Amino acid sequence: MLGTITVALHAQVAPDPQIIEQLLELDLDQLLDLDVTSAARKPQKLAETASAVYIITQDDIRRSGVINIPEALRLAPGVQVARIGADKWAITIRGFNGRFSNKLLVLMDGRSVYDPLYSGVFWNAQDYVLEDIERIEIVRGPGAALWGANAVNGVINIITKPAEQTQGMLVTTYAGTEDRGGLAARYGGRWGEDTAYRVYAKGFEREASTTLTGQDANDAWRSGQVGFRVDSRLSAEEQFTVQGDMHWDVAGDLAALYRLSPPYGFQLHDDWTMREYNLLTRYRRRTGTTDNTLQLYYSDSFKGTDADVKFDVRTFDLDWQQQLLSTGRHDWLWGLGYRWLQHSYNGEPYAMLQPEKTDWQLFSGFAQDEIELTPQWFLTLGAKLEHNDTTGWEFQPSARLLWSLAPTESLWAATSRAVRTPSRAEMGIIANYQVFPPLSPGNPGELPMQVRFFGDPAIESETVIAYEAGWRRQWDNQLSTDLALFWNDYDQLRSVTPGAPFLEFAPIPHLVLPFTLNNTLSGHTYGLEMAVDWRPHKNWRLQGSYSYLRMSIDDSGSTEGSSPRHQFSLLSSLTLSPRAELSTWLRLVDELPALGIPAYTSLDARLAWSPLPDLTFSLVGQNLLDDRHPEFNADAEGQVLGEIERNIYLKALWRF
Repeated sequence: MLGTITVALHAQVAPDPQIIEQLLELDLDQLLDLDVTSAARKPQKLAETASAVYIITQDDIRRSGVINIPEALRLAPGVQVARIGADKWAITIRGFNGRFSNKLLVLMDGRSVYDPLYSGVFWNAQDYVLEDIERIEIVRGPGAALWGANAVNGVINIITKPAEQTQGMLVTTYAGTEDRGGLAARYGGRWGEDTAYRVYAKGFEREASTTLTGQDANDAWRSGQVGFRVDSRLSAEEQFTVQGDMHWDVAGDLAALYRLSPPYGFQLHDDWTMREYNLLTRYRRRTGTTDNTLQLYYSDSFKGTDADVKFDVRTFDLDWQQQLLSTGRHDWLWGLGYRWLQHSYNGEPYAMLQPEKTDWQLFSGFAQDEIELTPQWFLTLGAKLEHNDTTGWEFQPSARLLWSLAPTESLWAATSRAVRTPSRAEMGIIANYQVFPPLSPGNPGELPMQVRFFGDPAIESETVIAYEAGWRRQWDNQLSTDLALFWNDYDQLRSVTPGAPFLEFAPIPHLVLPFTLNNTLSGHTYGLEMAVDWRPHKNWRLQGSYSYLRMSIDDSGSTEGSSPRHQFSLLSSLTLSPRAELSTWLRLVDELPALGIPAYTSLDARLAWSPLPDLTFSLVGQNLLDDRHPEFNADAEGQVLGEIERNIYLKALWRF
């Protein structure tokens, strides 16, 4: 985790923002020469990485026209992004998609945002000034040997720019049909020659989405965030970073709930508030023999609803790693970590957790050796050992082999083991769900029957053994391709087992049909992911991707049918003149048969004009091919989910 951030404090003079923008428009040679930090927890050239890695650069984000992080992830091959309302997304890699996709680890500047209560990510809370994001690194496939549990199918690492690169004032604002309005301001300055800083604030409002029946989904979304970052060079060998953010959301849900008396089913209009804050510090000391990084962060997340559902998650994390330099053919990296988590949850009368408040601790250590077998062959062996308070010891090894055919071509293969540890909800939840009225299909008796889910304190971790291979080649200075193949064997996947109905007398006599969470499923997935970057002209760039996914899980197809089998994306970026750009982005997504979601095609377009070097106006249209379409419609919490509507907005960006 500590090696994910490259703190660039070498320049003594604040660079011109326009020069930075030009540097971000990389050619193919520069793209393959980019340092990737998430695949090996240290800087590594993309061409020398034995993993399926894709980088979304700041230039990609700008040209795509997106205004939030989840939508930017659609640019990467193999990432399945489905918007399920104004403020909700289902995002995963290599299958198992859901509101809380539990096999994907997400980091923000090295800080884990994976929620241990639900086993997933609240994507509405992952926000930043988009212009200050340096890049998003996406590692498809297990990353548990370095990052630990829950990095089962991939790792997404959102990396912001060092404060040195965000000097001066930046203001962006937009107004549109669905994204009603937004404003962000950032100022960067210096304290002496060796310390740079920035502060920012942003806020926005989005219109509520529309349900399948044309009803307002009650998920209008207002959000705000403030934050800062300070990077300081303490000496020629030492660097120090401190950064923090405060975030708040106000939105709503339209939930389908049930009661034990007629009419049994009803809709609850529920509003909620979410608050998060975090503080992170990082100290790095690099000498001629070692590169040490010590990172510490604390975060607190609270969510409360008008229906008295409240939860709070506090996290303290300490992480240290050391890279041994100048060790001949071996490149050793190792580290230790400690994490403390405190959760509290109260969702009565709809759900409750036992116990209501819990403290968890996690101890971990990892080691990795990258061995130069010959000048063309490289073998990387690594493993992470963890001890947690839920499933005890977890061992997650990996082996990766790279064959460098040429400076512009490489083949790689890997095998890894990873685990997904149970969430708090899976271990202790008691949740009432559907009610079958008396004498109805599914309930021939004269008493109402309520479905109730029970967590299992003895539930085990899900496991995967993954086999991967890839081929990466730059054909010339205009064309590059990247192909990855994978086969994943899963075991102890989450399942539910029905029990014998039993009688309850309060609040009225009724039957309870219990379902208990456990680990009885297994199966496998396989597929391929391909990315093509083609520059047919110096002013025209085409970025295409295709992914194919097959799943065979012994759960009657409900898991397989929640992720698209085929996905295609093509982003065309055309520089019309030094002051004008035109981008169009076409996406084809296959059907989700388990959820009743048909295949859809989406088209976005962005026209940008810069009347002055520091002032840019953009007109963006999203989902231009239809009024609205559904992308996902299943949710474990019973929310009625919305469809994605056409959105047009005008954005202005001013640097001074």
